Amino acid sequence: MYKVLIVDDEKNIRERLTQFFPWRDIGFEVIGSAENGMEAIDIVRRHRPHAVLTDVLMPNMTGIELAREIKDFSPSTKVIILSAYDDFAYAQAAIQYGVKGYLLKPVSKTEFLDVFHKLKNELIQEEGNREFTENKVDLSVSQETHYVVSAKEYVKDHYQEKVTLLEISQILFLHPAYFSAIFKEETGQNFVDYVNNVRVEKATELLRQGDYRMKDISHLVGFQSESYFNRVFKKIKNVSPLQYKKQFLRS
Repeated sequence: MYKVLIVDDEKNIRERLTQFFPWRDIGFEVIGSAENGMEAIDIVRRHRPHAVLTDVLMPNMTGIELAREIKDFSPSTKVIILSAYDDFAYAQAAIQYGVKGYLLKPVSKTEFLDVFHKLKNELIQEEGNREFTENKVDLSVSQETHYVVSAKEYVKDHYQEKVTLLEISQILFLHPAYFSAIFKEETGQNFVDYVNNVRVEKATELLRQGDYRMKDISHLVGFQSESYFNRVFKKIKNVSPLQYKKQFLRS
């Protein structure tokens, strides 16, 4: 069993998280709970849990500050943030301190299971990596990279359709702000900008064929209007779609 610590300043929430989620069914054991960050730090130092599930806003020490402290003295302990706030700034800060998940209150059982199943898989992979380090076999997998790869695969297959940040977050069982922060951290660009880049690259392929009208191309690559397609294309390629087509035909 992997050990997990619950941290929340509200007693009823600590009890609900401890008692009403199927921890043992997914390989975790709640070793205790704490009502503030300092108490949590003391428990982590003494028991070195595999995971800490913590509220983000608590008196004296926030969940983000707790994650920062834990990263310093127990970097192998994974932190999951629990928040009542849909706030990109919290999610971005969470990424900085290695937080492995961002759950929005009230927590659904589906999201809970998805986050902790993936966390369990990461812990198993890390154990395997430690066992085979003499063979230099790297079995550890970044959960963030997994999410980003999955998102890119989805965009590749569905760029012709309406692809939104909310939709991909729901597919990955992630809080939208947390996914947005992960994607920006991993790729250096916003998810919407990535989708538009994919669509523009697909559009250039159709423009080079020379057989399609601009209006048709814009719809074939997923833009809702030709005017928006023109603006995005020019922003990325520094020329309009028509100019790009003429330049290609002259070359």
